[in-house]
Amino acid sequence: MNRRAYISLMAGGITTATAGCTDTASTTADIVEDRTTDEQDTHFDIELSTNGPDLLIRQPDSHRSLEYLFVRDGEQIEADVEGAGRNLKALTLFSCGEDPSNADITLSPGSLEVHALDAESDEVIGDGEWEYNPSLTIEQFEIATTTDYSPVEYIDETTPVFRIRNEGSGATCITGVEVTNVAQSIGVDVGGDTTETGFVQTGYYPVDHTRFEQHRPRRNKYLLGEEETLEFALGGLFTYEPIAAGDPTFESVDQIEQQFDVTIHTIHDRKHTTQISAIMLGDVVEISRHDISDGYRLQTVRFNGVD
Repeated sequence: MNRRAYISLMAGGITTATAGCTDTASTTADIVEDRTTDEQDTHFDIELSTNGPDLLIRQPDSHRSLEYLFVRDGEQIEADVEGAGRNLKALTLFSCGEDPSNADITLSPGSLEVHALDAESDEVIGDGEWEYNPSLTIEQFEIATTTDYSPVEYIDETTPVFRIRNEGSGATCITGVEVTNVAQSIGVDVGGDTTETGFVQTGYYPVDHTRFEQHRPRRNKYLLGEEETLEFALGGLFTYEPIAAGDPTFESVDQIEQQFDVTIHTIHDRKHTTQISAIMLGDVVEISRHDISDGYRLQTVRFNGVD
């Protein structure tokens, strides 16, 4: 397989695809393998790794003058590589910046083929393949009272600090957190109107929401590389806020074995969901602090595992 094969296909009217977009492009089925025996003797496997948002390509000492072709799902991708050190080239996958919802994306998740071409002969002399597939999971949470984190607008007793890990391949960037599917609830009577609460504030919270705050932020604070962890708090998550005037009366319970889903939203419109288990104990306590809206909480909440 050589560069001339790609060029001949493109000359026939086939358009190159830009990374992250869906356009018509040449397919690997159309590309003819024409390596000679001598070429196979000098062929090498490309060593691929990642560093934050960059895919790193290590060049062998014996091949300094190389160019690269990228193929994903049978389509040739137009992407630039830059020098990243001795014998290293880097393909930047994305740049999320301070507003990750407007991330500059070069490559979407999926299988990527990398082909090295001799710059003089245009012969393909190296190949590699990499699966870009970040996968985030929540490992645990702690109530802020047991950590060195203290929320600004919410009280510690109602604020969990979650720890997440990227167990997949390649980095990603967090855009928000969503809380859904609260399993258990108790009855509440407010002025004769009956409702229910699970003492969990459901909803979607982008990274600029007042409830969302990163614990121990870094320079690239929303970036999560391979096997890296990140901690974030959801202020006042474990509360109930009445929607009607009047003093609520709560159904009496000794404890609630609660479950709810926490979904991490990332660039590429991907979602990573973990089911959280928590034990809620004690009496219902009114929240009374001048800078917090009226609300109620249970005395004690503790982490009980993930599924």
